[in-house]
Amino acid sequence: MKNKVIAILFSFHFCIGFAQNKSFVTINWKPDISEPSTNLQLIEKPYFEKAFYPTPSSYPYYVISEIVTGKVEKANILIENKNTSTVNKVYSQLQTTESKPIKMDLKYIGKNTLIQFYIPTFEKDASNKKKLLSFEYSFSYKRSLNKGAALKTNFRSGTNSVMNSGDWYKIGVTSTGIQKLSYSFFIENRISIVDTDPKNIRIFGYSEGMLSESINSNTPPTLPELPIYFEGENDGSFDNGDYILFFGKEANVWEWNNNSKTFSHEKHLYADTVFYWINIGTETGKRILSEAEPTNPSTHTFTSYENHQFYEMDNTNLIKSGRVWYGDYFDIVSGLTKNFPFTHTDKISNENIHFKAQFAVRSTISSGNTITVKNSGNTIHQTTNIGNVSSQYTANYVVEKTILDSFNITGINSNLEFTYNQPGSGSVAWLDYIEVKTEAHLNLNNSPLQFSQPKSVGSGNISQFEISNTTINTKIWDITSPYDVIEITSSYNDSKTTFKTPTDSIKSFIAFNSSGFKSPFYFGKVSNQNLQSLTDVEYIIITANEFKNQAEELAEFHIQNSNLTAEVVTLQEVYNEFSNGNADITAIRNFIKYLYTNASSEESRIKYLLLFGDGNYDPKNRISNETYFIPSYQSANSISPTATYISDDYFGMLDDENGISSSSSTVDIGIGRFPARNTTDASGFVNKVKHYVNSVKMIGYDGLDGNDLKSTFSDWKNKVLFIADDGSTADNYTSAHLTQTETIVNSVLDQDSTFNIKKVYLDAYNKTSTAGGSRYPDVNREIRESMDKGVFFASYIGHGGEGGWADEKILDVNDINSWTNIDALPVFLTATCEFSRYDDPERVSGGEYVLLNPNGGSIAMITTTRLVYGGISNNIGFSINFFESVLNELNGKTPSLGDAIRLTKILSPIGTNYNNRKFALLGDPAVKISYPKYNVVTTKINDIEISNNPDTLKALSKIKIAGQIHLNNQKTNLNGYVYPVVYDKIETLTTLDNNNTGNFNDFKSRKSILYKGIASVTNGEFSFEFIVPKDINYTYGYGRISYYFANDSTDGSGYTEEIIVGGSSDEATNDEIGPVIELYMNDSNFIFGGLTDENPSIYALISDDNGINTSGTSLGHDISAVLDEDYTNPILLNDYYVAALNKYKNGKIIYPLSELADGNHTLSLKVWDVNNNSGKAYTEFVVANNAKLAINHVYNYPNPFTTKTNFLFEHNKMNENLDVLLRIYTVSGKLIKTIETNIISLGNNQSTPMEWDGLDDYGYKIGRGVYVYQLEVKTTNGETARKLEKLVILR
Repeated sequence: MKNKVIAILFSFHFCIGFAQNKSFVTINWKPDISEPSTNLQLIEKPYFEKAFYPTPSSYPYYVISEIVTGKVEKANILIENKNTSTVNKVYSQLQTTESKPIKMDLKYIGKNTLIQFYIPTFEKDASNKKKLLSFEYSFSYKRSLNKGAALKTNFRSGTNSVMNSGDWYKIGVTSTGIQKLSYSFFIENRISIVDTDPKNIRIFGYSEGMLSESINSNTPPTLPELPIYFEGENDGSFDNGDYILFFGKEANVWEWNNNSKTFSHEKHLYADTVFYWINIGTETGKRILSEAEPTNPSTHTFTSYENHQFYEMDNTNLIKSGRVWYGDYFDIVSGLTKNFPFTHTDKISNENIHFKAQFAVRSTISSGNTITVKNSGNTIHQTTNIGNVSSQYTANYVVEKTILDSFNITGINSNLEFTYNQPGSGSVAWLDYIEVKTEAHLNLNNSPLQFSQPKSVGSGNISQFEISNTTINTKIWDITSPYDVIEITSSYNDSKTTFKTPTDSIKSFIAFNSSGFKSPFYFGKVSNQNLQSLTDVEYIIITANEFKNQAEELAEFHIQNSNLTAEVVTLQEVYNEFSNGNADITAIRNFIKYLYTNASSEESRIKYLLLFGDGNYDPKNRISNETYFIPSYQSANSISPTATYISDDYFGMLDDENGISSSSSTVDIGIGRFPARNTTDASGFVNKVKHYVNSVKMIGYDGLDGNDLKSTFSDWKNKVLFIADDGSTADNYTSAHLTQTETIVNSVLDQDSTFNIKKVYLDAYNKTSTAGGSRYPDVNREIRESMDKGVFFASYIGHGGEGGWADEKILDVNDINSWTNIDALPVFLTATCEFSRYDDPERVSGGEYVLLNPNGGSIAMITTTRLVYGGISNNIGFSINFFESVLNELNGKTPSLGDAIRLTKILSPIGTNYNNRKFALLGDPAVKISYPKYNVVTTKINDIEISNNPDTLKALSKIKIAGQIHLNNQKTNLNGYVYPVVYDKIETLTTLDNNNTGNFNDFKSRKSILYKGIASVTNGEFSFEFIVPKDINYTYGYGRISYYFANDSTDGSGYTEEIIVGGSSDEATNDEIGPVIELYMNDSNFIFGGLTDENPSIYALISDDNGINTSGTSLGHDISAVLDEDYTNPILLNDYYVAALNKYKNGKIIYPLSELADGNHTLSLKVWDVNNNSGKAYTEFVVANNAKLAINHVYNYPNPFTTKTNFLFEHNKMNENLDVLLRIYTVSGKLIKTIETNIISLGNNQSTPMEWDGLDDYGYKIGRGVYVYQLEVKTTNGETARKLEKLVILR
């Protein structure tokens, strides 16, 4: 990790309207690239690293990013001294090159502002097209005088939630209106009101349907109290006949749009019932007050109101994404004609009924694709051809159709009939909703009348409303704000009630007599809680109730290990206090906003949010009834696979009024999610985090004993895996994935060159044809081996889906679940379509499985949840920004995963179709990447200081390398072990053009290992020796030494590329003797023909006086194993050989095999020494699938014996606890001795010896002779295996 702040954060500027010093920029143009457009057609375009394309068909822009203190309201940039070159090439698929204006974007990050200028790099003058090569710039800016929402000057340390005290009872409302709570309601539901002062009974709750998603809405920040009318409270007791009235809305409401001056319905996305709270405490409650009429005369008089109704059924989400659900289905089976009756009470006879119907139509045929609308048999609307959909998987799934029209009726009943005119057998349609509006008389019947009049709204208007059929007892409430309901003073005369009120804005009222009230239902009593009392919490976990224990364990871990203040709250607790118990994602956002805004200082604000539970695109549980879901923000778009998205970013947009769909919106905290579905998932995740953060202590490693225990301290921390797809038929097998990956690799190495890069580019491997399609078996192997050995980061760029990667299935769920890399958990970055779609309750995605795997997988996923776009402006730019964010210190400290994803989202443009929003962190945002702390440096080669042109590493020369362990450029006195890997020079490799596109792509890779071993570190110093193999690239050039250091408490890494490799030594010794090989399975206790499970490891101990050749440079000189005489598919093991501690002459190989068939197997191994002499070894073994316990080679040694013997056996249950029962009998069947023990075989199939001294159960010597013994072995799940053998005692 570099000790610097992220590159974009270098410059801080402190003055207003000040022109900054000039900066110089050179654009390093690269070869043109071809990327798919939104319709998957390849577009060739000019390219430089980090180029930004606003659209797939845009010319590139150069992005200048600067951070300044304060909130900036405007900024300007001055470009000077431009150097350009003429471009003659025609880019026919790109937009015009006419000069574009410089674009500017402002993003607010806490107290600072990120200013981004987008500089066009192509322009056109009168005759030529030119591209920009270099320029100078300076910029100026002006801060806003409005400081915005500042931190509170008086810290709220004493503030408590209203739910902290008193008794709280939950009631449910399913219909908007005046709700009545009678004396009998309290008695029947056993709500104690004995000795209760009625004035201390209060009603709380949000009463506005869904909470407003606007960060600056008028929604109360904490649980609001509703004013009530309490009949009979003045006598101080709640008696029979007393009752409470309050206005309460149902879940579905009508919202006023002040721009269009119209109402539209809003169906609640998360709940069908609205809950409210009854509170009985000690404080006086809020009551409905009266308001006098204005004294000014009315400007308008109204005797009518807008009567509006809607019909909407939510049955189907067409693409399992987005917030729109559709209802009635039109097809040949369900019916192509459907009727929808409405009653328009008190309709004014000469007023039309206006309707709006929203449909979704899926048809590949446009002609005749229409909808006919009738009322009571009379046609009132006929659509034109609606249009058709494409068969491309990226195309809109349906065509949306809005039908607007009006008609009149006789009477008050209408019957809308919709007929879908199906143009073809596969064409179908869905109804989203119907709205109907008409003018109706203000006429009070038996039920209360709720009304609004859009025509009344106007500046300075005072409107008079006249309601007929009233009584002298009729009351009018102004319910415009449910939190401030007012009783309006009115006049009554001749069955008519009149009142007037200002109507500069829309007003809503309800008129009522003494009947027709709504009856809430009782849900139950709830416990007190106090989320508002949480102070200066840096890390919040919101968990499903099922996982609270695991969440609290994780929070406590971070309190102790990460020095964070942390709290766990359940989702229902958040709902209780911030949406009165109703499901609503905005309650989560508002809770986080509350913590963020009310912190005592900028430093103590909330930093991280972990959502501990799986997602669900169906928040109302229409598909699944599980309760472990934590909801996410779903986009409004629910028909386009490429434009729809799910995002948890919404919960962290706390300072930005623009909203989640704005390109300038920023995420203010780090957000992660763990998609747990059960407590096993939850415990597994917590254990992985603790295991990753608390590095396991490393045991001293002699390189040969076979009992080395794996540790999180290992050289996997030096490795990064990059995988690039070869395209598909959909994009004409573009090589863009490779080109883009190379850009990311270069960015990573620019940040930290310590990493050893492993490139797995599909087109560089042989593609094979199978019955199931094309495959890359060597790519599957490379991924499997890389995961087994461990990598620090793993990146994939290419096609994919929920089930895995690439058309050739280079990774699938079975592969993921087989990983056992628990000691080497990487961070995955997967820029591929919807690999981690975590919100489908009917399916677990591949990305989720990677994180859920309790035995391996990843520590975190930076991953995609929907279809995404490639290219530098989308996936690639996001990937680069992530690595730049995670690989550099932030404010002098290692960034957490939450910091990295937050900064990445800020630095990255929103992208095509909200591409930015489709990336999520699946993992714990508070976890910090486990970077090695210390720096390993090379000091000498063959006793010559490395700065003094030391010896060249020549073929067959003996080399001594010396080095030190440093911290802050100072030598330490640490002890431990260093793991050096010496590489030959970088090679240029070329892809194979497996797809016959005519394109061959060169890329560079460093693969040839000259030496890999282990050396002791004493007082911060180490040295090691080796002989350079004969098989090297004899051309002179720079090699590389990579180091990893560890002891029992800390680790370090380092590298040097200041070594020269090439040529041949004149002092090489003559050697014609090949290596000596001891070949085993699993460990050195293995016996030829022995038993293994289906996943054994090759285990070989190797020695040679001059060392082993691992370079892989010359054909046929690889270390190779052949299983079952399959010589066409040798297993290359160069990378698996490690020299012993401080000895280059000895070493070993451990290589895991997997999923071998039951039965007999053979294995041969061939190894070459540095002089290219070979050695061979051979063994046989028997696989017994460990699904069923099997034992073999039961014996005792010595046999015969005189004083003592040891019993041993082989089994197929590695790393499991086994109960062993040994019974010894005389030949006549008499039991004379019983031995019981418990064993666990770590990494091998050989039991530990069980010793017997020849005495019986009573301690007497057994006479000489032949005896029989029975060995019985039992697993923890009850499986049993037995074997009978003989032994002989000699006395």
